[in-house]
Amino acid sequence: EQKLNNSKVNNRLNHWLSYRFGISTHLRGITRLTQLKRVLDFILFTNLFVAVPVTCLVLGTLIIFDFPSKYDLILLIYSCTLFTYCFHRVWPNKYNYQGETSPRFAWFKKNKTLFISIMALALVSAFVLMAMDYSDKLIWFVPVGVIALCYTLTVIPYQGGWVRLRDVPYLKVFLIVATVTYVTFCLPFLYYGWGELLFRMPITLSVLSRALFLFAITLPFDIRDLDFDRNTNLTTIPGSIGVNNTKAISLVLLALFLVAESISYFQYGGRGTVYVALVASGIVAGALVAWAKPNGSEYYYSLGLEGTMIVQLLLVILAMQPY
Repeated sequence: EQKLNNSKVNNRLNHWLSYRFGISTHLRGITRLTQLKRVLDFILFTNLFVAVPVTCLVLGTLIIFDFPSKYDLILLIYSCTLFTYCFHRVWPNKYNYQGETSPRFAWFKKNKTLFISIMALALVSAFVLMAMDYSDKLIWFVPVGVIALCYTLTVIPYQGGWVRLRDVPYLKVFLIVATVTYVTFCLPFLYYGWGELLFRMPITLSVLSRALFLFAITLPFDIRDLDFDRNTNLTTIPGSIGVNNTKAISLVLLALFLVAESISYFQYGGRGTVYVALVASGIVAGALVAWAKPNGSEYYYSLGLEGTMIVQLLLVILAMQPY
């Protein structure tokens, strides 16, 4: 009876607070936002999301160039990408992330066992998918695998010591652009045995276009990591020429991306709707690049800038629909 009376009193109090001040509704809103943040943190900080944009670009290549549907290839690329990102975070290095105070690192320290479990699951998935489709086509994964390992492991001789590839001044952004361009564009052609087409001008121009787009949206991540890179004595483009100049370079690269797509369409033909979709994705990316800043929000960079690759796929899918 006492519990029932207390419950009635609490309900009346909540009702009065809600009526008088809107407190109850406000608290429920805060709870929902907190729950949403936890879900977003889980998706972002486990790298489950970061592997999606790369996979979307692969799928976009398959759709635009009318490759046969092969979802085991898509899943394999997703699993390998997820493992690579997780491995880079887990593997110890000489800096050991000293001084890093980002929400991502705080989440990682708190949920390290879960993080490693997801990494292990990604590795197992990759091996299973390779076993299901074992052939000489898998040889085309070797170059990117070697680069990914050297990006994280201290196996590169440099100035009398051993470093990771990412520790070589200015190299990090070029490695990322080259690797993702290879995986998302060149690899499907090589996997399907159409590698010779990469050396024909329309396709070569598309490779250049993809690299320009990736370069433009990758440079701002060096802006985000500016303070951390300085603390670890890593020389990057923003650290040398400044934030505004780096953003200007990214915008120029996006302009060149639009030029390359325009030449490809007007000189060699193609679907006008796909051309418009790619141009639109470049404009969206430009707007996000313009607002990049050091120590920016994890959500802005991961959901926003990396999300432009998802936006590009969605626009391409829309453009390919019959009207």
